[in-house]
Amino acid sequence: MSATLAASHYKKAAQVFWVLVGDDLLIRNYETNVALQLSGFQRRAWELLDGAHTIAEIGEKLKVADPGSPPPSELESFVTSLELNGFLVHAE
Repeated sequence: MSATLAASHYKKAAQVFWVLVGDDLLIRNYETNVALQLSGFQRRAWELLDGAHTIAEIGEKLKVADPGSPPPSELESFVTSLELNGFLVHAE
């Protein structure tokens, strides 16, 4: 994981709505009309993206909760994708 991203704090964008659907989470960006269904690792990561934790801290929490969690590079890719699609913003 890049040092810059690892130390970054992200939070959910204001234009994003999410709802629990069974064991999955459906998130939708109302500005871009993009929707994603998150399950497993992605759902757990989304729930921790609250602006209070760095990406590195989220990675550690995921690893503790599930030692079989994907590697940090997958978390980095997921977070980058969410930011590019307007689901996340940098926390101040």
